[in-house]
Amino acid sequence: MNKSPLVDIFVGPEKKHFSVPQDLLTHLSPYFDAAFSGNYKEGITSSLDLDEDNRGDFEVLQDFVVNGNVLDILTVDKWGDEVVERCIGFLVYANKCLLGPVDEHVYEPLRPALVSRGSKGFRGAHTERVFGVTAKDSSLRGLITHTALSFGGARKGTYREQELKVDGFAAELLRLTRECVTHITWNDPLRVPKPGKPSNRRD
Repeated sequence: MNKSPLVDIFVGPEKKHFSVPQDLLTHLSPYFDAAFSGNYKEGITSSLDLDEDNRGDFEVLQDFVVNGNVLDILTVDKWGDEVVERCIGFLVYANKCLLGPVDEHVYEPLRPALVSRGSKGFRGAHTERVFGVTAKDSSLRGLITHTALSFGGARKGTYREQELKVDGFAAELLRLTRECVTHITWNDPLRVPKPGKPSNRRD
């Protein structure tokens, strides 16, 4: 496949040009296989316009197609505070292009990016996007929930909107909070304290 003919893909409103080995791209992605197969214009001209796609997402996808991983491109040195967005953007874009699960490929650069950039690069919307395209047992769900817990704390409710809106996030947050907490003092709603005694309990 290394001598595959190239296809020309123009991405975004600025029509950024990418040349990608056709055999690799169509082998990995049924989405692009359909685009370049048959007697459609794209198949005849070996050219495709993706006006509504993000050039950064496609740049990462191209690197993944050619190299089989994204470790060299999803780096803090290249993207700065946007590295987290680029990691999650690729995850969502890979889902759109039917590349199959890329969770572990994204996990490798995403975790150090979150540690390195701290809360600068993380937003609540990232939770929605990760949970929207991953399976229940995905390592990325655990990572993104650990991040919300680390940056938002166990009690502040920083990501309460996501707890209410994102299917599975509240349950994952509760599970990981229980794993992380070593002891807790809480008010028992059914406990009637003796006079002068507190109603709280310690677990």
